[in-house]
Amino acid sequence: MAVNRVLAGSAAVCVLASLLGGDPAASADPAPACGPDQATALSDAIAHDRHEPLTQAPWSPVPVQSNFDPCADLSAAVMTIDRARPTSPRQVFLFHRGTYIGNARTRTSPFTTLDAAASTPNLVVLDFVSGRTCGSCNDGETHTVRYVWNGATAMMLDPIPPRQVWPVP
Repeated sequence: MAVNRVLAGSAAVCVLASLLGGDPAASADPAPACGPDQATALSDAIAHDRHEPLTQAPWSPVPVQSNFDPCADLSAAVMTIDRARPTSPRQVFLFHRGTYIGNARTRTSPFTTLDAAASTPNLVVLDFVSGRTCGSCNDGETHTVRYVWNGATAMMLDPIPPRQVWPVP
């Protein structure tokens, strides 16, 4: 009996739509468009943020890590400077449907990585390390920071981690 009511209701919607001159399927929200490919999106982002703020070194056009997806609500690319060393600054460029929307943080930080396995099409998970005693030392503390697309912008869900401060020799 319930199936007959659903079918009758669907038929009524179709009849009403045809009487009004519309197509019921056309009234559904279309799938959002996908953005450009990664190379184009990164080129746009680098054109916006040309240099690393502290060193004024240009960004490398090749990401250290990326989960870039031109159809995802939120994706990211971890960038570093040209001719980078292990301790060189890194910045995370965020993208919404392939369009650059800004950086994950205002300051750059070495040792920033993307946790691609924990990230989803609307969630970017980053790991920041602070407190290392040297560039090749694996000490320090890892701070996970999640960013989610809330329908209008990327929103940080976790506290900003402390800066990497190098010990005085």
